[in-house]
Amino acid sequence: MVAIPRSLLLGALGSVAPNIEKRSRTHLHLPTGWAYQNCYKDSESVRLLPVQLYNGGKNTVETCVSKCNSAGYDFAGAEYGVECCAFKRSSECTATCAGDMTKICGGTWAISIYRLVETTTKEVDAARPDGQVAGVTLGTAATGTSAPIAGAVNTVTPAAMAASTPAMGTTGSGSLSADARHWDDFIQHLVFELEQFKFKHPNLRRTFERIHSEYSLFKRIEFNYFEHVFIDTCWKQFWNMVDSHGVNQRFQTQAGHRALHCRQLLYITLAAAQGIDAFALNMGADTWEPARMQDAYDAASALSSQGITFKMFISFDMTSLSCSNTQAIVTMLQQFANHAAQLMTSTGEMWVSTFAGDACGESMWQTTLNSVGHSYRFIPAFFNDISSSTMKSQFPVIGGDFLWGGGWPSGDTAITWDNDNYRIEQDDLDRASGDIYMTSVSPWFFVHVSSDRNYVYRADDWLYAERWEMLVARRDLVDAVQIVTWNDWGESHYIAPVDPVAADIPVGDYYSTPQYDHTAFLYMTGYYASWYKLGQQPCVTSSKIFMWGRPYSTSLNIPGDSLGPVDNAAWVSDTLFVIVFATGAGQLTITQGASTWTAPVVSGPNKLNHTLVATTSVTAVLKNASQQEVFSFTAPLVYGQASPSGYNFNVITASGPW
Repeated sequence: MVAIPRSLLLGALGSVAPNIEKRSRTHLHLPTGWAYQNCYKDSESVRLLPVQLYNGGKNTVETCVSKCNSAGYDFAGAEYGVECCAFKRSSECTATCAGDMTKICGGTWAISIYRLVETTTKEVDAARPDGQVAGVTLGTAATGTSAPIAGAVNTVTPAAMAASTPAMGTTGSGSLSADARHWDDFIQHLVFELEQFKFKHPNLRRTFERIHSEYSLFKRIEFNYFEHVFIDTCWKQFWNMVDSHGVNQRFQTQAGHRALHCRQLLYITLAAAQGIDAFALNMGADTWEPARMQDAYDAASALSSQGITFKMFISFDMTSLSCSNTQAIVTMLQQFANHAAQLMTSTGEMWVSTFAGDACGESMWQTTLNSVGHSYRFIPAFFNDISSSTMKSQFPVIGGDFLWGGGWPSGDTAITWDNDNYRIEQDDLDRASGDIYMTSVSPWFFVHVSSDRNYVYRADDWLYAERWEMLVARRDLVDAVQIVTWNDWGESHYIAPVDPVAADIPVGDYYSTPQYDHTAFLYMTGYYASWYKLGQQPCVTSSKIFMWGRPYSTSLNIPGDSLGPVDNAAWVSDTLFVIVFATGAGQLTITQGASTWTAPVVSGPNKLNHTLVATTSVTAVLKNASQQEVFSFTAPLVYGQASPSGYNFNVITASGPW
């Protein structure tokens, strides 16, 4: 299960007219050490000062600089009359100059800046890192102190779990430090090895497929830990192994283990970059699961040295485990009770959760959890009847409640707060004494594996964004949010990048339909997570678009599908859903197939939709109020091009430009 993600800080528009800068600055009262520098041209695509502290009609130079100074920034900028922007120096400038080893010439995606002084020339000491200016950060991750966000990790198969064991964590800001030329060389080298040795081992071939798929994800992480965490820790070592040994049978096992560890770190890093604080690891009865749990905890712990505080907690799947599996539950909790990556409350209680398990009764849970020998905070997702007596009266052992199904509407209507409201009323939790109310948010739900598991939930009306905004408006009622899920491919509500291994699993073997790209939901998460955590709507600092739609019509009749038509098919519509995060007012034009439509946009998130028409792609062009093009983005969203062999109500997403 996944905990709350962080922010997609997206870009602000504006420029300051030169004549304004000619006005007198002789009477400015600025903090000690601050002085006016000059007027510099800004751009909409890459902001000179990427952090916007505020945007308001009472902006003054003194107010802006004072706030930047108090917040610990080294640069302050007043822009467009109302905006106050900021930036910090970086300590990333550590590369010695090729022609003078006694001086520093920037670093990886960090640049040493010098400026022309009007009357005299003064050299900045290039040997001092604090004298340098870092490369502009394209996006920063906001941190907050309010409720955590967790994400659900589904332990479906050994391969899927080993490749998808993320965690929750908070993160700081930074810049993307991966060198594109290095990675191009790296990819070419691995492709050469793949062809040269003609690998036949399927797991190793998938390792290389992962490298290709992950390469595109690297460019979306504005994260200064990335090169050290992922490139140095994982793939550089993998590359060195290839260089040293070539590829042979002896190498394959070691390389496979390294690839799985790298995948874990990538997932954790991606989740943390979007503000996710923890993962609830779904544990069932399979014998391989304890080892994969250990891998997940250890991967989270390994990142702590890079400043990423990622945590884990276990959610016992009581539809897989039985009420008699008490010793297995005790053993697992004892294994991780003192692990550095275990999620704890502020008073040192370990988080414990479930999916179902109410049928086991109060006595079983109290006896089992008390046998662990460690204090705990039990926050289960029970499904018992609470209409006549409260959850707390039926289960005094609980220290919280998790509404697993809160992320979807109950029927053919837009989502409301009704289910949460009823649950809160009937919980009888004592939140003032530490009880935790956790609810859920989810982007989709479709399952098609058996006669009794063949249905779709309504996810129209921009469900993911609408639910987040609902949580923002009621953040004082919710202690934690869980994203359902990070990687449950089988029920189509994942937000993680599709794992090539999972995508290879035949349709019908739990994975009901092809695993389409859902990362637009992932990259949208950070914006809403920051808003929820901090209680303040983030400033959009770079215009982006997020789109999703299903590839097949709800009216299709597929007689060859042995499971028959999907239940609740009438609850979803053949609609293209769009959210544009814009830095300012403008106009969006969407072209899909033979259809083109336009819509006005304003600063911030804009929700739009349109009937799907036959197409092989969707192109979006955003222009600002001056009719200048902000971006043109083409997404590989298809609709009505072919008939599937079985019913498929999964959704394809796309986002950009990145």
